[in-house]
This record gives sequence, C-alpha cells and structure tokens, in this order.
Amino acid sequence: MQVLSGHSFTVLHVGQKIEGFQRNLGKLQQALDAVDKADCILWCTPVYYMLVPSQLKRFIELVFERGGDNWCGKFAATLTTSIHFHDNLAHRYLRAVSEDLGMRFVADLSAEMDDMVRPEGLDRLDGFSSYLGECMQGGLSAPRRYSRIEWADREYWPKPPEKRLPTPSKKIMILTDRGSANLDLMVRRLGDSFIGGAEVVDIRAQGPKTGCLGCIRCGYDNRCIQDAGDGFCSLYLRLIREVDCVVYAGTITDRWLSSVWKKFLDRSFFMGHIPALQGKQVAVIISGPLRQMSDLTEMIEAYFECQRAHLVDIVTDEDLDRGLVDQQIHGLAERLVWCTDNNYQSLPTFLGEGGWKVIRDAIWGKLRHVFEADHSYCTRHKMYDFPQDNFKARLVNLLMMTAKKSKHFRKVYDRRIIDEITKKSRCVLESQKSGKAE
Repeated sequence: MQVLSGHSFTVLHVGQKIEGFQRNLGKLQQALDAVDKADCILWCTPVYYMLVPSQLKRFIELVFERGGDNWCGKFAATLTTSIHFHDNLAHRYLRAVSEDLGMRFVADLSAEMDDMVRPEGLDRLDGFSSYLGECMQGGLSAPRRYSRIEWADREYWPKPPEKRLPTPSKKIMILTDRGSANLDLMVRRLGDSFIGGAEVVDIRAQGPKTGCLGCIRCGYDNRCIQDAGDGFCSLYLRLIREVDCVVYAGTITDRWLSSVWKKFLDRSFFMGHIPALQGKQVAVIISGPLRQMSDLTEMIEAYFECQRAHLVDIVTDEDLDRGLVDQQIHGLAERLVWCTDNNYQSLPTFLGEGGWKVIRDAIWGKLRHVFEADHSYCTRHKMYDFPQDNFKARLVNLLMMTAKKSKHFRKVYDRRIIDEITKKSRCVLESQKSGKAE
C-alpha cells in the first residue's frame, strides 16, 4: 500500500503462532504489547467457511479473555481474500468484534484471490489504503453498527420429558463443544427425548486437535494430511455415512460460536465443496444471545443450505421460562423425527442458491485443477447447469429480442407477457383442480 508508505507496520502472524501463544502466555503478551503501540489494527485474513480461520478466531477469544482494554480508541479496518463465498459474514464479524473492543472501524476491502495481481485490483487496494490513511489523519470513523450484547447468565434446569419419541432405525448424533453448563443440560434434555437416546460427541475431546492448514492438498481426493494425527476425518465420514439426524450444539463466544466449533468446520473442508450433509436433517442448539446476532443466524442458515441439508430449527436458552425451553427442545425432537420419517427437505433460498453458484463457477473455472474431487462430483451430479447451455432458451431469447424491435410486436408482447409467463403455472393449477373434482 504505497499511499501508507510513511507509516510503520508491525506484522503479527497470530493465526500461524496461535498454538505457541496458548502454550506460552509470555509470547502472547509480547504480541499484545505490540498491538498496544499501534494506532490502527488491520485485520488481514482469508475467509474460511464464511468467517475467519479458527486460529484467528482463537486469538480474538484470547484478547477478550485478557480484557482487550488497550484496543479501545484505535482505528480498525479489514482486508480479506476469498472467492466471495458469503465473505460478507466474515466482514461483519470482524467489524462487530472491533466495535466490541472499543475500536473505531473505518474501512474494509474484500478481494477476490487474483485481485492482488491485477492492475485494477491493485488500484482498488491503493484506493482502500488512501481512504484508510485519510480517515486516520482526520480522525474519522464510521458510526457503530452493532449494538452491545446484553446478556446475563441464567441457569437452566430441565425436567424429564413426559414422553419419549420412538426412532426406529434412525441414527441421531449430537455434536457439542461443551461450552457451558446450560448447553450440557440442553443436550441431555434433547437426548432424553428419544427412546434409545442419541450419540453425544464432545468435539473438544473427539474433534480435530489442530486447525486447517489451508494447504488444499485434500482438493485432489478428499484426504486430509492431518488425519493421522487426530482421526477427525474418520469421525466426520462416520457422520456422513451412518447418521440420519445431526444436532450441532454450541455456546456463543464473542460474536460467534467457539473457536472449537470453527476448527471443526474448517477441518471438514477435507470434503472440499461437496455438500457432504446432503439429505440429512439437522438442528442447532445454542446457549447464548443468538437473537442479538442476526449474522450468526444467517451463517447457520447459509451453511446448511449450501450443504443441501434441511435445517429443522434452532433452539436457544434465551427464554427465562425453563418450561418454555423444555417445550422448545421437545418440539424440536418431534420435528426432527417427523422430518426424518417423511424425508422432508425444504427448498433453498438465495443463501444456498447464490452460494452454490459462486462455488460452481469457481470450480468450473480456474479452480478445477485444484479441486479435482469437487469437479468430479459436480460433473457426476450435473451441477454445471449454466443457463447458457439451455439452447432452447437461447433460441427463444434471440427470436423474441429480434421481434421486439417491431413496435407492433412490442405492443402485443407487453399485453400478453404476464399471461405467457404464468401459463404453465395455471395449467398445473387447473389439472390439480380437475384431479380433486374427479
């Protein structure tokens, strides 16, 4: 960033060194001391699964655990690289965290991976740095966008369920980070709702021991080079192959779930962009103020839509009436069973459709040789459904656009377009009415 050439930079590879920071708090303090001397914090990170990598997430948790008081009043900005797959959520998270630490957030830049080697991308980077420098020099900052979280811990004591639900031949797994006593009790209450219970997996103990390295060697054949160290892939493959219903249970830590959960999601990337949870029924149990974090809710919905799984619902411990929480958990259990028995799947919204189009285009294009396993999957499942491959539609478009140059045809077209667009729907509706009448 040439326009900031007059400033000094201290680069801290906090994600790369996170294991050392956790083992040696003295090294962590040295990094925090360097931050204390800075006027501006520039978060530079790739986007992993719609957020920052688990290593950076853990560093942020350590900052909050140690108070983070010295960050107050500093300027903050964000620079990320990605394929623009829900990168907006990562940017919102970093801005909210910055504001919670009392910093003055001023700017962010989301760069596509190749932007930093293109002239136009470098021009935008210079513009970003120029804007950042101007804001710092003039003492300018954006208004606070995220309200402070208002949350007081409350105890949840469940009552045993009055009835338990039969789940013949259905395998239910609950994945939990065991982040709080409330979460443990909610997990137990859900498991008690089923005859035969549910398998509970503590991802702190049985999950991945280290975060994703970002080496993308798994792109060739869906094999992680770290699996020999912790066996995580075996656990995840068992979840894919043997489980019908999956429940994700976590405790909110800062503006997201814990870095333990982020590590779990990051390491599941050994499956690449393949929707490994396709067809499964999933649910989420959260301890903490989820209703004050719409971005986290959006991330949960987007993640499972892109996985092509059905998110039955999300239950939290936010209601003070413990009887209501019990009722919500039991209702969730009943819906999980019904959706599984009836193989119910909802249709995706923009979160899933838009996300998959970004992934599809990236794999079809420059990333095909990197993610060969993804390319094979997309080819087998006919996911390269580009509109331009529909030759009938292309022919109709050509004929119509040519004919509309005629003023007379344009008048007829404008008069009939709505009827023509809805013709097929009306035919289906009429056939349904006829069938009921018979």
